[in-house]
Amino acid sequence: MRDGDGASTNSLATKVTTMSPSIKSAVEDKKNKKYDLKHDPMDFVNQYISHTRNTGNLLSLSISIIGFSAFFGNRDIDIGVDFMVLAGVFIFLYNVLYTLKSIDDYKYYLNYFENTLDDYHPIYRLYYPRWKNWIYYQYTFVALVSSICILFVVVMYQRTFSPSKLFSDRSKSR
Repeated sequence: MRDGDGASTNSLATKVTTMSPSIKSAVEDKKNKKYDLKHDPMDFVNQYISHTRNTGNLLSLSISIIGFSAFFGNRDIDIGVDFMVLAGVFIFLYNVLYTLKSIDDYKYYLNYFENTLDDYHPIYRLYYPRWKNWIYYQYTFVALVSSICILFVVVMYQRTFSPSKLFSDRSKSR
């Protein structure tokens, strides 16, 4: 934008002088290309553990919705029951995707951290191998929960569509 005499009023200098101090230092850092990303690796590990806790909460929610789905809806029309089972399954699938995404982010950070390990306090050399083990725990969790879900689907499918049940229902109705 230009004012009456043709000078630019949106210059970087004009913007920097009117900014808050934190934004002003960020712009100046960008201008000087001095990036100082100070962070504590424990913060990232704590964030990952929080993701792990959220995974457990979502799993509990999906299992309880599926388990209590029989109490929803009218007994004559099972639309409520089917809807709640479907909602529980979608929450479960979201849970698995959420877990895999958090594992991927954590692995990405640990790869970065391994390359810059010399820049941090020596105590982190002791923590680093232990932090990597969290990935294996999460993969084990996903495998166990997914196998339980597959087992649940197989059992429900056999109960619903088994030939003995279909024929026994016909003989009772005659």
